[in-house]
Amino acid sequence: MEEIKLPTSGLTDKQLKFSYWYVINKLLLRKVAIICLIVASIIFWLYVFVGLLIFLLDFERIDNQAKQSLFSPADTSWSAESATPNSIDLSGNLSFPGVDGTFDLAAEIKNPNPGWLVEFDYNFRSISTSSITQKGFVLPGEAKYLMDLGGSSPEASLEISNIKWRRIFQYEEFKEAHYRFVIENQEFFPSAKVGDPSRVRFEVINDSPYGYWDAWVIVGLYSGGNLISINRAPLSAIKAGERRVVEINWLQELPGIDGTTIDVDVNFLDGSNIMPLGSQL
Repeated sequence: MEEIKLPTSGLTDKQLKFSYWYVINKLLLRKVAIICLIVASIIFWLYVFVGLLIFLLDFERIDNQAKQSLFSPADTSWSAESATPNSIDLSGNLSFPGVDGTFDLAAEIKNPNPGWLVEFDYNFRSISTSSITQKGFVLPGEAKYLMDLGGSSPEASLEISNIKWRRIFQYEEFKEAHYRFVIENQEFFPSAKVGDPSRVRFEVINDSPYGYWDAWVIVGLYSGGNLISINRAPLSAIKAGERRVVEINWLQELPGIDGTTIDVDVNFLDGSNIMPLGSQL
């Protein structure tokens, strides 16, 4: 008769004992493996949660560090070349006839420094009168007009005081994220008859994710390529994504207008000028 070999005939005593132990404890081992996986998962998620909690609690410090890297006082610049900004450039005053014997004054100011914000006070002063002192700023590399509308003297001169410089890092990236104003549906309506105003009407869209407490639109009128009048209107508390219709009137007589410029003037580098999310809901 042929010899029959059992499946376990080739196993040693140790292998047989281990197989027997494994069969007896198979369910227990499965439970232990499941418990180990659960414990490892708990430890992993606990680590993630603690890390997230630490980040949230430390967010204000991280945010302040980021702002400090963007806005640095003038006396902390690292090289002699960048430690002192170049002086602002001022053009001669422009004077335009206003209403009832008044005058609209404007002076172009330019900040030639690509990495500096300048803030200051200004007014227009003549021998006999002085306009109300206003707060002004010029962004890095920006040129714009400062103005006094409805003044009493056409010869008042611009005076600037309390000049403060702030070093700005990564300005272009910051501007790209914060300054996204779009002008649409721009129209100029000349006066139809004596006594009626001339009007400029347009829409302003704040296409950025930031709202601003204080902003202005500056409108210039041109005739024959020359600036012949300038005006402005507030854009107070303009929210992120908001579309706003603006209309500006000129009561004085104007020559034939063949061009207009419209600019939004906002200090998006001033953190206090940015509306918190809760104020925009």
